[in-house]
Amino acid sequence: MDNEIKGLIEQIKNATNKEEAIFIIQQYGGGSDESFAKANKDGLLLFAAEILEAYLDKEDQQKNNKDSIGFEGPNESFKDGDTVIDYIKYTDEKRKSFDKGIAKRTPVEENFSKIGCIVVAIILFLIFIAGIVQINSWL
Repeated sequence: MDNEIKGLIEQIKNATNKEEAIFIIQQYGGGSDESFAKANKDGLLLFAAEILEAYLDKEDQQKNNKDSIGFEGPNESFKDGDTVIDYIKYTDEKRKSFDKGIAKRTPVEENFSKIGCIVVAIILFLIFIAGIVQINSWL
């Protein structure tokens, strides 16, 4: 199977224009959780080839007792974004066990901003009504 993957990588690299490839990860907000990838067809294909190469390199890395795989983009278009992938940390974990380690929000936490906005709106409405009543008492 590794030979098939190597052949696929070569096909991808031969079929794409490396000079026009774009694949960058940019931030649109305040943190890395507010990011997006910007890519064209050639960039997506080259990124996929890099991921496949990282898969092939994982066996060599495991033989050398390393837990990360070097990730070099094929050209500078991979390095123009706000976030650059320097390496891939390989794990044998399965998705279900990985998801257990991620903290889930409770329903109260999910609705906290909605509840807070409603409470603030009610308080402002009550202050407005009290102001109208006070102005009417002056007249």
